[in-house]
Formats: sequence, structure tokens, C-alpha cells
Amino acid sequence: MAFDKVVDSSVLDAGLKAIADAIREKGGTTGNLEFPADMAEAIAAIEAGDELPTLEHPATEADVVSSKQFIDESGNLRTGSMGLLGFGGIVDAYEDVEISENDDGSKTLMVGGYTTNTENKYVKPGASVIVMMDETHEGMSVFGDAKPEDVVAGKIFTSKEGFAKVGTHACSGGAASGNPIILEVEKITSDTNVNDTDYTEEVFVLLDIYPKSGGTVNVTYGGLTKTVTDISGEAKPGAHPVYFGTFGGVTDSTETPASGTLTIEGDYAAFGCGIYNDGKNDKPCCCVTEVVSCGDIEYLPSYAFGHHTYGGCEKITNIHLPRTLKDIGSRAFASCINLRSLAIPYGVTEIKSGIASWCYNLREIVIPNSVTIINNSAFSENFLPFITIPESVTEIEVNAFAYSTALRYIRILATTPPVIGNFFGPQGVESIFEGIIVPYGCAEAYKTSERWSEYVDYIIEDAKAYDPEEDA
Repeated sequence: MAFDKVVDSSVLDAGLKAIADAIREKGGTTGNLEFPADMAEAIAAIEAGDELPTLEHPATEADVVSSKQFIDESGNLRTGSMGLLGFGGIVDAYEDVEISENDDGSKTLMVGGYTTNTENKYVKPGASVIVMMDETHEGMSVFGDAKPEDVVAGKIFTSKEGFAKVGTHACSGGAASGNPIILEVEKITSDTNVNDTDYTEEVFVLLDIYPKSGGTVNVTYGGLTKTVTDISGEAKPGAHPVYFGTFGGVTDSTETPASGTLTIEGDYAAFGCGIYNDGKNDKPCCCVTEVVSCGDIEYLPSYAFGHHTYGGCEKITNIHLPRTLKDIGSRAFASCINLRSLAIPYGVTEIKSGIASWCYNLREIVIPNSVTIINNSAFSENFLPFITIPESVTEIEVNAFAYSTALRYIRILATTPPVIGNFFGPQGVESIFEGIIVPYGCAEAYKTSERWSEYVDYIIEDAKAYDPEEDA
């Protein structure tokens, strides 16, 4: 990174004079100003230009909220990838990048030879697109526009002003510990059956709390706190149901609101919507309307926010999962019909069955390079337009993308073709589907591999990564 170090002395002198005049006016003196002996050295020591702050715990793309830019420890401008995908990923640079404006005012981005629509934000991962479609990024500092609240707690980055700053993003599960889980919830009304006794139209919030072994967890809602303590002695204790309102014929001693903020603090490992019986079937209490913070959860249980038969938490639109999360149960987000984006944290090794099935508004998903297997029906029946399978994935099971009627491209980063089942499902390839993009130089390997050969007409070789030295 180069900076112009030429200084216009006349401008500098005028600025110093203005400062001196202001000081004289404030202090009422006309004498020469005296400065501390070490002032010149202090000014010289200010970190600026290409003398970047030393970053002892440097932030990476995964530590910064997506679309926010920052300077990394090597002095390079980077774009965050945590949470939602932004308009441009930062990975390998590609030469073929063009932007055109459509008649309706929307923009179309051409990357590596195929089209994506920026309105739906499915820019090709792997493309270096530093043009931001958001006008608020115009005139951005060369140090980026990331603020402490955009960066994982404890991670250091270079601020817009050129100084070392420490991130404060608690929801991301960074270096900070003991972060509370914060949820927006609303009571549901349903018949219930508890201990073989039926109750009619009870109103309640019901969550399953999973404490750590021997841990104590406090759950607070509407000024009322309930405490659960694990005494099982098990390494991974089971669920402890906690309700607010009227449930099983019992009403809270303190009246709680119909909707509001619920917090979970203490030695928790996980949480999820509670399961109740309405007299006929076991159903999830889909009471969560917004996940403000997942705290530092270690795992999400199956059916945490949804169910393939009885629906999910329909008001959740986005969720930021913490980096402490290592395991996500099957159908954890099933039928969350308004969920628009999902970023799986690095460290999760398996995408379990039905994890994001029937998510009809899902448009973006990030799979980290720690996942090795994508299980059956993982992303079936949703409207993902594009998905990238990282290099770490070695197996994709049957029906993984079945009935995904908006899917146009799958991009595979592995140079060795993963083992696959019929991932398009019994209905086969949808008419809208256009291609499976494989790494440069690997098309033949895919076309001749078992099962992949069935999709030979859809396999597209990726663009060669742009190497500036080749043009030198």
C-alpha cells in the first residue's frame, strides 16, 4: 500500500499558525509557544500511512461482519464474511469482472463469464469484487469502514482513522466469554397435554435449556427469572424445559408479557424451542421471533427452531451463529420460511439432514471449509439460487438439493470429485439449473467420475485465477 508523503509546507504552516493563534487567544498570551521536549518524537511515533499498527490478535474475514472492510495484518484491504454475504467476496482475483446496469435500474455483475443478480446478492464466491453497490461505501477510507461493533470481540483491526482498535461484537462468540443469549419471543396459544392431562388454549413461551455438566443457567423474561441446574453428572446433559405463562395447568407467580426480550445467562451449552404435546402430536413451541445473540453456545439441538411437519419460527429472518458452535442438529432450521441467510461457523464438520429444508426465502448460505459431509435433504425445498461447496467436502448425500427450484449454479471447490448420491432427488435436475462449476483444470476428472458423469452436460470449468505476473 503506497501513500503520498509529500507535504505542502505552506498549508502546514498556515494550519500551525491557526492552532497557535487559537491557543494564544484562549490563554491570553502573545509570547512564543513552548512545547514538551518529546512532542516531536511523539508525533513521529503516531502510526500512519503504511506503518500499520501491530496486530497481536489480527482480525480475519471470518471475524468481521460481511460487507464491512478493514486492513489485515499484511496491510491488505479485506471484506468481512461473518454472517450475511456481501456484494463481493475476497478470495482469489479474477480477470473477467464487468458491471452493467439494466433497464430497470438493477445491476448485473459478470464474474468469470456467467451472470448473477446483485439485488439477490449471489455474487460468485472466489471473485475479488471491491466495487460496492451500496452508495454509502463511496469515499471510504483506505483503511476500510469496519467499526469495533462489526468485529469479533478481542480481535484487533485497523480502524478507518488508521489506529489499532479492538472488536466488541459479542454475538459472534469471539474472545469474550459469558455472553448472554438474547432472544425476542412471543407467547403461543395451544392445547397441551402434560402427564396425560389435557389443558385447553394455554398461553406460554417454552424453551429447552441445555446446561453444561453441573452448570446453572438463569432464564429471564418479563422481570421473572427461572433457574435450572444440572445434577445429572452426565458429560452432555439433556434438555431442561423452561416455560413462561400458563403451561400444564400452572401459571407463573409473576405475570409476563405477551412478547418481549428473553435472556439466558450462565453455564449453558445450548438452547432450542421446547417440544410440547397438544393432545395429539409432539410439536415445537415456535416462539422465537428474533435471535439477537446466540451467546457462546456449543451446539444446537435437532429441531432447535423448526420442524419438517409442524412448521418453524416463521418470523426469524437472519441469524448469526457464534464461532463456538461446533455441532448443529438435523432440521435445526427446518420450515423457518422467512430465514433469508445462514452462515455456518468454521469448526462444524457435518451438515446434517434437513438442516435448512423448507426454508422458502433462503437466499444465501455459507458453508465453511471444515465441513466434510453434506447429509441427505440438507437443503431440499428452498429457493437458494447459488451454493458453494468448499474444498473440505468429500461426500454429498442423496436429495441434498432436491426440489430446489430456484437453484441455478452449484460451485464445487474440491479438485478431487466428492462422493455423491443423487443430490438432485427423484425429480432430477430442475429446468432452471444451468451448471456445476468445478475448479480450473478439473472438468475432465468430474465428467469421468462415478455419478458425476450423469451431469456431464452441466459441468463447467471455472475461470483461471488471474495472475498479474503473467501480464508483466
